[in-house]
Amino acid sequence: MTQIKAIISSSFFFFLCFIAAPSLHAFERLSEKYTISLGSSEAPHQITEYFSLSCPLCIKLLKTDFRDIYTQYIETKQVYWTFHPDPQDITTLQLMVCLEKLPQSKRWAFFWEVVQAVKVNNPGRNTFLLQELSKRFILHVPLLHDIQWLETTEAYKKAYQYIQQSDAPIEIPSIEFNGLIKEKSLPTKKSIQELVQ
Repeated sequence: MTQIKAIISSSFFFFLCFIAAPSLHAFERLSEKYTISLGSSEAPHQITEYFSLSCPLCIKLLKTDFRDIYTQYIETKQVYWTFHPDPQDITTLQLMVCLEKLPQSKRWAFFWEVVQAVKVNNPGRNTFLLQELSKRFILHVPLLHDIQWLETTEAYKKAYQYIQQSDAPIEIPSIEFNGLIKEKSLPTKKSIQELVQ
């Protein structure tokens, strides 16, 4: 009888630990059709960068450090990297509308061209840029400039649901390393090296 009580007690303890333990992903990420992934999914380290096209630091880090990060960690299959939009601005929402129409194999080329040309404080120019780039990639998004049309898209609905979550990353850019959010860790060559080693 004592053994049965011990088994029940230990089972109940493990059940309490399970429900009380914090989840690695308490918030719901956007679907893969809105993200850009690079590298081998079998890599020992998984990094997700939460970014916005209206974030000067996000764009600066992409333009200055990401080539080296790519060469050193993604090409060598040490890191599987995912860019996850934080859709709190019109340009990032417009990017999401474009991304959902692209296969994963073309998203990086599209995203990289956007990053090279985007102007953080000029959403009107960015709309024109995205519209023209979408024509080159043969995407049918003729009304990116029309707010009412944007509000009817699936991307808008998903973006709205995402930003309503109180536990989604607040600091942009933020890094998620192997399932843990590291909001104070900017995606620089140095910070990625410290995480991976």
